[in-house]
Amino acid sequence: MGESTAPPVAVVGLHGGRCFGAAAERALAEAEVLVGAARQHDAVTALGGSSPSTAERVELVGPLDEVIDLIHERRDRGQRVTMLASGDPGFFGIERLLVGRFGDAVEVHPAPSSVALAFARAKVHWDDAAVVSVHGRSLDRALPHIVAAPKVAVLVSAATPPEAVGAALLAAGATHRHAVVCSRLGEVDESIERTDLAGLAAGTFDPLSVVVLTSEERPLSADAVVAWGR
Repeated sequence: MGESTAPPVAVVGLHGGRCFGAAAERALAEAEVLVGAARQHDAVTALGGSSPSTAERVELVGPLDEVIDLIHERRDRGQRVTMLASGDPGFFGIERLLVGRFGDAVEVHPAPSSVALAFARAKVHWDDAAVVSVHGRSLDRALPHIVAAPKVAVLVSAATPPEAVGAALLAAGATHRHAVVCSRLGEVDESIERTDLAGLAAGTFDPLSVVVLTSEERPLSADAVVAWGR
């Protein structure tokens, strides 16, 4: 059997509606089918992104399996499909699902992850930090891991917003002194709110957020030094 001539499936991470790198720009420019959330499509269009106006726009609604089936169908027709993602698609993102379906045919073009951006906004180095997601996962199961980590980023969701995490941490007797709620990172309405566990539990925050928690005595401030590492 000969090798498949079907084009690759590209996934392009966005930060503030922008992609990163020439290869990502090419993936957008050559797309015949562009898949993504409505806000991602709108952001790329508003910024005069590289995606051609003739590309079929497919919005991410409904079960993901149906979207993956559509991508498979369009690719079998010989069309170039590009999927839009937030930040790094390989970090709690769509890359796992796409590679599981299409294998080596997937080309990944990441942007900075939401966690990297959150720690940068908090001005805290994160080479020694834990990352816990409660997006589509049980808070009860995640809570011990959050409590045990002196420095941790928590990816939240509409079902488990920042205030729910704060209330659970207070009830569990967590010792984190500082919380930074980083909302809508990279968007025009991005916001960064600094508080403590009590303020986190009592507040009302955007569920499209990453919460950075630290236990050190020094408060997080705009004067803190950013140290980057892996």
